[in-house]
Amino acid sequence: MESRDGASECGASHNWHIGFLLHVNLTYVRTHVKMAMRSARDCRVTAVTGVYRSLIAGGTRGLGRSIAKQSMRRGIEPVVLGRPRPDRSSTIEIDGEAVRFEPVRIEDDADVSRCIDRFKVTPSLNFRELFYLPGEHLKGRFCDQPEAAVRHMVDVTLFGLMNLVRHFHPMKKKPYRLITVASTTSWRIRPDEAAYGAAKAAAAQFARNIHQEIVKDLPDATSLIVHPGGMRTGFWPHGVDTSMFMDTDVAARLIWEEMEAQDRGQWPALHELHILRGPDGQPILERGPKAPQ
Repeated sequence: MESRDGASECGASHNWHIGFLLHVNLTYVRTHVKMAMRSARDCRVTAVTGVYRSLIAGGTRGLGRSIAKQSMRRGIEPVVLGRPRPDRSSTIEIDGEAVRFEPVRIEDDADVSRCIDRFKVTPSLNFRELFYLPGEHLKGRFCDQPEAAVRHMVDVTLFGLMNLVRHFHPMKKKPYRLITVASTTSWRIRPDEAAYGAAKAAAAQFARNIHQEIVKDLPDATSLIVHPGGMRTGFWPHGVDTSMFMDTDVAARLIWEEMEAQDRGQWPALHELHILRGPDGQPILERGPKAPQ
């Protein structure tokens, strides 16, 4: 009986050791397979695109900040443009990481030129995406709006985009994508948004037309015009109920997914995406240019 029990204990111990070694080996294999897959994926990304970055004008807050987060999660380093900060910091914190920040007054053509000149001295900054998000929401009866407020809104929403493209495009030797964030107000008739709607519509039309010039110089370049509805941001005036507005992180993810589908050839080189706000605050996607309504 003792011999049988001893053999049984020895067998159980032997089986335990085998099980333990199999567990260790399987864990080792799984770990290294994951590492190999990640390495292969990174190599594919580098082989196809090179090490590249996204340049995000208006990336310090709201949708722009969420777009920068999505860029980082895809392994694409964002560089953010924004208004000069009091602390004169060269980085801002996004998603727990320090992101390069370049101060610029986007409505000032000379300042935009100086900003782009800083990139020219760093040839390794291979920008594949140029996002334009700045805009000043102006709501109210048009004839009651101060001329200075209207002019500033148009300068930021429209002329800032023109300034940036004018100086960014000539330095590019490789194809890139221009992503212009307009608004559903660019085609929807809304009360008390005459000037804002006109500026957003003009920005979208500029993006459509400048695409023809961009692809003439860089045939594989692409453009995406995004028309989002109301989102939960800190830009709304006090008292506006944004509880049913869309989440900026969700909208940013949808924009990046649309860009990836465009890269796969699912959408044309000049493409428009409308992110409409559903009754429950969830986004509804529509595509293609729209007539005013």
